[in-house]
Amino acid sequence: MPSLDALVGALFVLGRLSGLVLSLPVVGTSSVPRQVKLLMVLSLTAVLAPVVPPPAAPPTIGLLVFGMVSEIALGVAIGFVARLIFSALSVAGEIIGMQTGHAAAAQFDPSLMVAQGPLGLLATLLASAMFLGLDLHLAAFRAVGLSFQGLPPGAGWDVLGAGSVWIEVAGVVVDAGSRLAAPIVVLVFLINVFVAVVTRLAPSMNAFFALGILLTMMAGQLTLFLVLPHMLEVHMGQMEWAFGRMQDLIDSLVAGR
Repeated sequence: MPSLDALVGALFVLGRLSGLVLSLPVVGTSSVPRQVKLLMVLSLTAVLAPVVPPPAAPPTIGLLVFGMVSEIALGVAIGFVARLIFSALSVAGEIIGMQTGHAAAAQFDPSLMVAQGPLGLLATLLASAMFLGLDLHLAAFRAVGLSFQGLPPGAGWDVLGAGSVWIEVAGVVVDAGSRLAAPIVVLVFLINVFVAVVTRLAPSMNAFFALGILLTMMAGQLTLFLVLPHMLEVHMGQMEWAFGRMQDLIDSLVAGR
């Protein structure tokens, strides 16, 4: 029969894992059934709880409430790093879609609960395939499992103290999305300059509507087809970098104890 301390410790482990699963990309989206998420969290808790030391303080109502809130927040903080960098490719897809005219065909994505253009949706699907193909969800679970060594459950953590890591990753997301979309943006700019010159030389041609839209869409799709392997390679490195920053976030919380 497990002791009360062991049950409280298992509850805190459950809270940290729940926060992680809810904030991770792909795994935490609404496209994954709640029953699957619950089974995942319970299974991981059953594996980790027996080897995680119980909380040092005696279990009280205040400890339970404060401990659960801090554990869920800690899990969300760790998973949110991966969630941020995951969106870099989607940002690039949305920028490309707006530049090439595909954003006009935006449709609702139920997994992310946002409206996305077809290129943004394609980028999200590719990023999801990379996330699962590289086993980054397993790396996130491993990082949280190791976090219990330096961050024992139920001690209460100031997760806002690691906000510098979030800010750094968020800046990388915006910068990476812009860089990934840069070839298409430059191409569209050159096409617009060409159309503007043609329109200036022959105003009656109405070149923008006759040539501009067609050239932009066709050249944009061709260029995207050519640079897509490079974009995926760069994004792969960004995601691996983000998981290194996830460990830095845990280390910063350990140092601030």
